[in-house]
Amino acid sequence: MEISSDKNSKSPQSIAEEAKKRADSDIKVSVICCKYDPDYLSAVPNYERAAKNYALVKDYKEEIYCREKLALCHRHLKDTYSEGTNLEKVANIYIQNLNLYEEAFVNIKNATLAFRLKGDYQYEMNALIKLALNYREKKELDYAEKTLQLAHEEILKIAHIVTLDKEHSYDYIYKAMTAYCVVLILQNKLKETISTCQDFIKVFEEFEDNKALIINFYGLIVISHILTEDYDMIDSVFKESKNICQKASDFDTMNNIYDCWTWMKEGNEEKFNLALRIVDVDYDNALIKKFKEFYKYYQGKKLKDVGKQQFEEISLTSKKSGKETDIEGKNFADAQL
Repeated sequence: MEISSDKNSKSPQSIAEEAKKRADSDIKVSVICCKYDPDYLSAVPNYERAAKNYALVKDYKEEIYCREKLALCHRHLKDTYSEGTNLEKVANIYIQNLNLYEEAFVNIKNATLAFRLKGDYQYEMNALIKLALNYREKKELDYAEKTLQLAHEEILKIAHIVTLDKEHSYDYIYKAMTAYCVVLILQNKLKETISTCQDFIKVFEEFEDNKALIINFYGLIVISHILTEDYDMIDSVFKESKNICQKASDFDTMNNIYDCWTWMKEGNEEKFNLALRIVDVDYDNALIKKFKEFYKYYQGKKLKDVGKQQFEEISLTSKKSGKETDIEGKNFADAQL
């Protein structure tokens, strides 16, 4: 960043240092000066100015210092939203600029506690979703999972509260839960994904009028069964989900997933991808990519199974004719690929 050559202008660094110094003075008590209470209200704009200017010069440690002080000031001023917002910013700085993942997690936990004090659940969930995405960009899926687990645990506690208010959307609940389940799938924790979805459905089905939102979680259960190769459970999940539908359009997501499953079994990649593009509207791109990878695995395994069957038939024919074969089943199956 270019600094003006005007003699009276100050660099962001000097502005930040002066503002920080004034803010520190605002919250400092002094018996000598007869100042017995910190002036948190005056400190807020000074720390805010310092934080913004430290960010401009990429002095992230100083920015964190100022934002942590801002959170402290807002806590004393009973402004829990601003406290949470500053702690959320600290968490994101730790991830994006300093690659300090545990420090980020500690701060987002404290941010969610601040948001929760006055029932700011939407800000809480959105903060967790955003941080988890940042973790995923850094390939830190364990921390993404831990972050969204905080959302999951809170959602099950507040279900009866948020669903009572029919005038305000609570789509953030579904976004947070879907994000959590997707991360579990990406971590190959498929049985845990299934149980998580089942618990969520059990709690929210009673309160939710828009059943299409619930159906999406049945879809995640089906996808998890496919990925675990537990194919016998698929039809029962489809049947169970259809029972809660109030109108035909509620079942659109499940129909699209069933189409994917059908074309996967038939080995029609073109139609599978076409159906998957429709499913992509409801789910995360990373999940769709994993599903595509499984399609290739499924087709490869199917070819090996055909090869094995052919080998067994050849072996049986050879024995009947009195001839011997030295072809090994696994090598024969591999040769078919």
